Amino acid sequence: MAQAKPNSRTSLKIGAGVVIAALWFTLVPAFHVRPLNAARMHEETFDAHTAARRFWQQELLSREDRAVIVDDLLAQLSADAGAESRLGRRPGIGGDYLFLVRGRGVLEQLDSKGATLKLEASDARVTVKTGPLFGNALRDVTGTFDLAAHTSIDANALSSALNLIAETEAQPPLRQMATGSHVKFVGVGVLENRDGGKKLKVTPIRVELSE
Repeated sequence: MAQAKPNSRTSLKIGAGVVIAALWFTLVPAFHVRPLNAARMHEETFDAHTAARRFWQQELLSREDRAVIVDDLLAQLSADAGAESRLGRRPGIGGDYLFLVRGRGVLEQLDSKGATLKLEASDARVTVKTGPLFGNALRDVTGTFDLAAHTSIDANALSSALNLIAETEAQPPLRQMATGSHVKFVGVGVLENRDGGKKLKVTPIRVELSE
């Protein structure tokens, strides 16, 4: 059987298509699909340490005078079931209430995990953390950090950087104090179920000897 000869018009069309395709890939650069988070990070890298330092100064230390006195907090929590929601902040459904607190106490016991303080204005006791810090208490206590405007990676990085500031600046003075010292503190309090009752544990923001 004789082989059909290719149509010259068809050959011209094929040749033209090849030339156009070659010119397209030569003149138009290839593009890549990039996830939104990756694109954002490419355009602007989040500096967690700088953000944490600014947050520490502007959102935590600056609110010291507005912190609830810890003796008053404990008294109201004992007397009023609604005091937690009125005086604290709950960043997530089912999470712990956070309280920005300040107070004075006498150092009764100190170890690698915490310092037990007997409050000067009452017989109540609180624990100020002296060990490694985790979680988002420092970031979330004021409610000023906009989670919706940041990636989860950036939000977690900010929490870690804030915890590091507390570990390196707020905790060391407390770890060097002797039992019997009169201590003044500011921090983030969280109620924890312990020994059949609720105990207040404080992540420190500022700790110093009381005059």
